[in-house]
Amino acid sequence: MKKQLMCILALTLGLVSLTGCVGTPVVYGPAMEQETSQEDETNSNKTSAAEEGDLKTGLAVVTNVANSESAKQAEYDVTLVAVLVDDQGVIADCIIDGVKTNVAFDETGTITSDLTAEISSKNELGDNYGMVAYGGAKYEWNEQADALAKFAVGKNVEELKNGAIDETGKAPEGSDLASTATIYLGGYVSAIEEAVNNADYIGAQAGDQLKLASLSSIDSSQNASEEQEGTAQLDCDVTALTQKDGVITSC
Repeated sequence: MKKQLMCILALTLGLVSLTGCVGTPVVYGPAMEQETSQEDETNSNKTSAAEEGDLKTGLAVVTNVANSESAKQAEYDVTLVAVLVDDQGVIADCIIDGVKTNVAFDETGTITSDLTAEISSKNELGDNYGMVAYGGAKYEWNEQADALAKFAVGKNVEELKNGAIDETGKAPEGSDLASTATIYLGGYVSAIEEAVNNADYIGAQAGDQLKLASLSSIDSSQNASEEQEGTAQLDCDVTALTQKDGVITSC
């Protein structure tokens, strides 16, 4: 009898907790070995106080596998947020993106998805994400996410939470944000807060351009067999960086 599949999300950012993968065990872990001594040295060299013009660079990765279905598919919805934050906690720039994909399999644990298929982020997909064409939305996902990101600029976390969402987690009815962003925003606001909390002084300056990039693949997934568990695995490399005149100033 074939063993079942395990859901795995491998990140280069370290350990990320996964919950809600119905009917399958969940494994989480880093995609690369930890270089502890190098990381400790890097952390010890981070400045604790800002000089004039210094900005903190922050990154958050929030995972959701709650829509996975036993004996059918592992579905991954990963939210990515990069921010620049000043010494007063005010957001100077913000980018929101995401990766949504699935690994489908049959009742024997044999994977039916194309493991070589290219996985684009939600921003890269743009109109092809399908919220307008298939969901009846007025604005596509990337446009709605960008509206929230722009709304966050110039605000601290508390101002963002008080202005961007109401008790339902959506933009307050009648607000300028609600005219574009009609999706549930609560999770994205929480991800922005996490990115702000993660931010540190690592070289960014006022006027630098913020970038957010990701590369994703499911080709490490493996069929279940009589001898071993199968794996429905998403590998996701994520980078937030700043540039000035083509030179990387923080990463």
